[in-house]
Amino acid sequence: MKLVIKSLLVVVFISILSCRNHLDKSVIEPIEIEKLKTIIEKDTLFEYTYKVVQKIRDEVLTDDVQKAKWSDITYERVHNIIKFYSDSVIQSKYTTEIRKEWLNKYDKYDKKADSIANYWQKYLAENSLKNYVNIELFDVQTSENGSVKVGFKISPLKNGLEDLYFEYIFIDKKEITEILKWDNLSILNNNSNKFYLFEEIPKAKIYWETNIKNADALKNQILEKVLDKYIFKHKIISLSQNGKRFSEYDIEIPNKVQYYLDAKKEKSVLQDYYKTDLIKEFLNNDYVEYQKYISPFIDSIAKSKDSKVLDFFVLKKAE
Repeated sequence: MKLVIKSLLVVVFISILSCRNHLDKSVIEPIEIEKLKTIIEKDTLFEYTYKVVQKIRDEVLTDDVQKAKWSDITYERVHNIIKFYSDSVIQSKYTTEIRKEWLNKYDKYDKKADSIANYWQKYLAENSLKNYVNIELFDVQTSENGSVKVGFKISPLKNGLEDLYFEYIFIDKKEITEILKWDNLSILNNNSNKFYLFEEIPKAKIYWETNIKNADALKNQILEKVLDKYIFKHKIISLSQNGKRFSEYDIEIPNKVQYYLDAKKEKSVLQDYYKTDLIKEFLNNDYVEYQKYISPFIDSIAKSKDSKVLDFFVLKKAE
């Protein structure tokens, strides 16, 4: 058993040593494809490192003088710095005090920004046209002549409703981006259907309309099959109550707040970006988000580790 363990350790050691030998190569020389494949399989981040080096080598290090100037830079040196920038755990060993400093200056604005966003989200909910009427997809049917009809169950939630206008759409469940975008950009979507109801709505009732845009997808299909493949979405655009007209375009909130709420809803990587915009707009124009605040500090640490590699990176930016 001891012999087996020792053998395995030797294999692991040789493998690590071999990988290091490959990384010890100068960046002015490409790595052989098979060796590159082996390195990336063991460390997927190296794919990014190699692409950075390859771009600089192919576009900047195009003459012997440039190659000689940077020939002492190895893949290992470049990769070590990229790992440092990519690993927040490694960075945290150096950033404890700087984070405390940022929290003292700016953390309160993060919390206040969420309070502002929550206020406007509540405002939207309280003023939503959905508070007036409930719309449900009831069924889809194909007539003997081949036309497709879509049925809606429309139920008033308040008295005196009339003149309802809403848009609806069937979106393939695979189209995740389209599903997320539609709520805000339905007016720009050519596949949206428009439904107009010019009459009083005293009680719940089923209404039918001929659907042309989705006829190919809905023809001869039962509702269950349709909803297996498509998501049904609708948006109330306007309605009237007791002679007074209400429109979704009357419900306005600040753009910076809307962008942030949308990003949160979509779990977008731009959440922090829009949150920063919101804070600068309403709370403190001098606000600096944490990543930007620590960036110069991280750069200074990286420079102390290997300043020439940072100079090498500048070649990529200077294209």
